[in-house]
Amino acid sequence: MVPARRFITPLQSDTLRSFFGQTQGFFLTGGTALAEFYLGHRDSEDLDLFAVDKACFDGGRDLLVFAAAQTGSTLNSLRVTPYFQRHELERDGQKILVDLVHDMVPQIVKDKPSSDGVRVDAIEDITANKLCTVLSRIELKDYVDLYFLDKAGISIEELAEDIARRTLLQSLNVRPVLDAEGAETGRFEVPAGGRRF
Repeated sequence: MVPARRFITPLQSDTLRSFFGQTQGFFLTGGTALAEFYLGHRDSEDLDLFAVDKACFDGGRDLLVFAAAQTGSTLNSLRVTPYFQRHELERDGQKILVDLVHDMVPQIVKDKPSSDGVRVDAIEDITANKLCTVLSRIELKDYVDLYFLDKAGISIEELAEDIARRTLLQSLNVRPVLDAEGAETGRFEVPAGGRRF
């Protein structure tokens, strides 16, 4: 499960060790989980920490405050909503973003594996989220992740069919992209979609 070389920074590693030393109610997901624990294919600059339990999510900031103190980092809360929080940790000039998310999406794999004390999202759930993410944003890193997942033998087509069969994708809101004058550009965006429900 673990690639030969480490893909996370010392600050990311220390933060994860401290955070998961306090709770197993969250799990690491996204590109960092893929790179560090599954594929070893790219560097990632953020930590996506998801919790399916709302009470656990609500206590997440306090856990992160403790982790920041324990790792000698400063914590700056950039955005806090009832279901999403974005924080920035800084230590010795190095910064990382930490997103805490209350994940209300049905999980494909409910029992998440652990590695080195860090609870990690299942590769099937990460892949499903990546598939849905590319519907709502265009970032090269998401396509890189899907490419390497495919190269690793994860059947993206089968997973997409499974998502559709189980109706885990919400209906999408598609709208045209407008230029500065308000004219349609011929491109379209999915402003609020792409999450599995």
